[in-house]
Amino acid sequence: YVRKRPASVKSASPAQLQVRAKLKKANLFANTFRQIICICWIEKYKKVYPFDEAMSHLLSRAMEIADDKPRILFDQVWLSRGRLMPPQNASFIFDKGDAVIQWTYLPRTSVDDEAIAVFYNETIEAGLVLREKAIRKDGGIRSAFPNGFIKGKIHGYLLFLRRDGKDASPTTYLGSILNT
Repeated sequence: YVRKRPASVKSASPAQLQVRAKLKKANLFANTFRQIICICWIEKYKKVYPFDEAMSHLLSRAMEIADDKPRILFDQVWLSRGRLMPPQNASFIFDKGDAVIQWTYLPRTSVDDEAIAVFYNETIEAGLVLREKAIRKDGGIRSAFPNGFIKGKIHGYLLFLRRDGKDASPTTYLGSILNT
Protein backbone atom coordinates (compact mmCIF):
# COMPACT_ATOMS: atom_id res chain seq x y z
CA TYR A 1 0.00 0.00 0.00
CA VAL A 2 1.37 3.38 -1.04
CA ARG A 3 -0.35 6.40 0.33
CA LYS A 4 -1.20 9.04 -2.23
CA ARG A 5 -0.59 12.69 -1.76
CA PRO A 6 -3.71 14.53 -0.57
CA ALA A 7 -5.64 16.38 -3.24
CA SER A 8 -5.91 19.51 -1.13
CA VAL A 9 -4.30 20.84 2.04
CA LYS A 10 -6.05 23.07 4.54
CA SER A 11 -4.32 26.31 5.29
CA ALA A 12 -3.18 26.90 8.85
CA SER A 13 -5.66 28.45 11.25
CA PRO A 14 -4.87 31.77 12.96
CA ALA A 15 -4.19 29.90 16.23
CA GLN A 16 -1.69 27.60 14.47
CA LEU A 17 0.04 30.59 12.90
CA GLN A 18 0.35 32.23 16.35
CA VAL A 19 1.87 29.09 17.84
CA ARG A 20 4.32 28.79 14.94
CA ALA A 21 5.37 32.43 15.35
CA LYS A 22 5.78 31.94 19.13
CA LEU A 23 7.95 28.84 18.61
CA LYS A 24 10.04 30.60 16.00
CA LYS A 25 10.72 33.59 18.27
CA ALA A 26 11.45 31.36 21.29
CA ASN A 27 13.84 29.19 19.25
CA LEU A 28 15.69 32.21 17.92
CA PHE A 29 16.14 33.67 21.41
CA ALA A 30 17.00 30.43 23.23
CA ASN A 31 19.39 29.13 20.56
CA THR A 32 21.32 32.40 20.81
CA PHE A 33 22.20 31.44 24.40
CA ARG A 34 22.17 27.63 24.12
CA GLN A 35 25.78 27.21 25.25
CA ILE A 36 25.32 29.36 28.38
CA ILE A 37 22.05 27.63 29.25
CA CYS A 38 23.66 24.19 28.99
CA ILE A 39 26.57 25.26 31.22
CA CYS A 40 24.63 27.28 33.81
CA TRP A 41 21.39 25.33 34.19
CA ILE A 42 22.10 23.06 37.15
CA GLU A 43 19.22 20.65 37.53
CA LYS A 44 18.90 17.87 40.06
CA TYR A 45 17.03 15.64 37.59
CA LYS A 46 19.51 14.18 35.12
CA LYS A 47 16.84 12.94 32.69
CA VAL A 48 15.79 16.48 31.85
CA TYR A 49 18.03 18.40 29.47
CA PRO A 50 18.86 21.97 30.53
CA PHE A 51 17.99 23.52 27.17
CA ASP A 52 14.60 21.78 27.13
CA GLU A 53 13.82 23.06 30.64
CA ALA A 54 14.83 26.61 29.70
CA MET A 55 12.79 26.45 26.50
CA SER A 56 9.77 25.14 28.40
CA HIS A 57 10.02 28.03 30.87
CA LEU A 58 10.42 30.54 28.04
CA LEU A 59 7.34 29.27 26.20
CA SER A 60 5.09 28.88 29.23
CA ARG A 61 6.07 31.81 31.46
CA ALA A 62 8.19 34.31 29.55
CA MET A 63 6.20 34.88 26.36
CA GLU A 64 2.85 36.37 25.47
CA ILE A 65 0.87 37.06 22.33
CA ALA A 66 0.17 40.78 21.88
CA ASP A 67 -1.54 42.12 18.76
CA ASP A 68 -1.24 38.67 17.14
CA LYS A 69 2.55 38.76 17.53
CA PRO A 70 4.67 36.88 20.06
CA ARG A 71 6.50 39.01 22.60
CA ILE A 72 9.23 37.92 25.02
CA LEU A 73 8.80 39.09 28.60
CA PHE A 74 12.51 39.73 29.13
CA ASP A 75 12.24 40.18 32.89
CA GLN A 76 10.80 36.64 33.19
CA VAL A 77 13.55 34.86 31.19
CA TRP A 78 15.76 32.28 32.92
CA LEU A 79 19.17 31.53 31.41
CA SER A 80 20.53 29.78 34.50
CA ARG A 81 19.27 27.82 37.45
CA GLY A 82 21.13 26.75 40.55
CA ARG A 83 21.66 27.20 44.27
CA LEU A 84 24.29 29.94 44.40
CA MET A 85 23.28 33.31 45.79
CA PRO A 86 22.12 35.60 42.96
CA PRO A 87 23.77 38.96 42.30
CA GLN A 88 22.78 41.62 44.83
CA ASN A 89 21.94 45.23 43.85
CA ALA A 90 22.95 44.60 40.24
CA SER A 91 22.78 47.45 37.72
CA PHE A 92 23.59 48.03 34.07
CA ILE A 93 24.45 51.34 32.35
CA PHE A 94 26.29 52.64 29.29
CA ASP A 95 29.21 54.98 29.88
CA LYS A 96 31.15 56.41 26.91
CA GLY A 97 30.23 53.45 24.71
CA ASP A 98 31.11 50.81 27.31
CA ALA A 99 28.67 48.60 29.16
CA VAL A 100 29.12 48.87 32.92
CA ILE A 101 27.63 46.16 35.12
CA GLN A 102 27.91 46.52 38.87
CA TRP A 103 26.82 44.41 41.85
CA THR A 104 27.38 44.31 45.59
CA TYR A 105 29.79 41.71 46.91
CA LEU A 106 28.64 40.09 50.14
CA PRO A 107 31.36 38.56 52.36
CA ARG A 108 29.33 35.39 53.04
CA THR A 109 29.42 34.40 49.37
CA SER A 110 32.19 32.67 47.46
CA VAL A 111 34.83 35.08 46.19
CA ASP A 112 35.82 33.35 42.99
CA ASP A 113 32.47 32.61 41.31
CA GLU A 114 32.72 33.60 37.65
CA ALA A 115 30.50 36.54 36.71
CA ILE A 116 28.72 36.05 33.39
CA ALA A 117 26.98 39.00 31.74
CA VAL A 118 24.52 38.25 28.96
CA PHE A 119 23.02 40.84 26.60
CA TYR A 120 20.29 40.61 23.99
CA ASN A 121 19.70 43.31 21.41
CA GLU A 122 15.98 43.14 20.72
CA THR A 123 16.23 45.41 17.68
CA ILE A 124 18.69 43.26 15.72
CA GLU A 125 17.78 39.99 17.53
CA ALA A 126 21.39 39.22 18.49
CA GLY A 127 23.04 38.12 21.69
CA LEU A 128 26.38 38.74 23.40
CA VAL A 129 27.94 36.86 26.31
CA LEU A 130 30.79 38.22 28.43
CA ARG A 131 32.70 35.48 30.25
CA GLU A 132 35.98 35.36 32.14
CA LYS A 133 36.00 39.15 32.59
CA ALA A 134 35.33 39.26 36.35
CA ILE A 135 34.68 37.26 39.48
CA ARG A 136 32.11 37.88 42.22
CA LYS A 137 34.42 39.84 44.55
CA ASP A 138 35.30 42.34 41.77
CA GLY A 139 31.87 43.93 42.06
CA GLY A 140 31.66 44.92 38.41
CA ILE A 141 32.51 44.48 34.74
CA ARG A 142 33.31 47.16 32.17
CA SER A 143 33.43 46.09 28.55
CA ALA A 144 33.09 47.58 25.08
CA PHE A 145 30.42 46.21 22.74
CA PRO A 146 30.97 45.56 19.03
CA ASN A 147 29.82 48.52 16.90
CA GLY A 148 26.87 46.73 15.31
CA PHE A 149 25.52 45.67 18.68
CA ILE A 150 25.34 49.07 20.39
CA LYS A 151 22.29 50.56 18.63
CA GLY A 152 18.80 49.47 19.66
CA LYS A 153 17.07 48.13 22.75
CA ILE A 154 19.49 46.03 24.79
CA HIS A 155 18.44 43.76 27.67
CA GLY A 156 21.00 42.68 30.26
CA TYR A 157 21.31 39.64 32.52
CA LEU A 158 23.85 38.68 35.16
CA LEU A 159 24.59 35.33 36.75
CA PHE A 160 27.38 33.60 38.63
CA LEU A 161 28.93 30.21 37.91
CA ARG A 162 31.01 28.36 40.46
CA ARG A 163 34.58 27.86 39.23
CA ASP A 164 34.23 24.08 39.08
CA GLY A 165 31.04 24.50 37.01
CA LYS A 166 28.91 22.44 39.40
CA ASP A 167 26.55 25.19 40.51
CA ALA A 168 25.18 28.50 39.26
CA SER A 169 23.04 31.35 40.50
CA PRO A 170 19.56 32.12 39.23
CA THR A 171 19.45 34.65 36.41
CA THR A 172 19.16 38.31 37.43
CA TYR A 173 17.54 40.66 34.93
CA LEU A 174 19.44 43.96 34.83
CA GLY A 175 16.90 45.88 32.78
CA SER A 176 16.99 47.36 29.31
CA ILE A 177 18.62 50.38 27.73
CA LEU A 178 17.56 52.03 24.48
CA ASN A 179 20.54 53.37 22.51
CA THR A 180 19.89 55.49 19.46
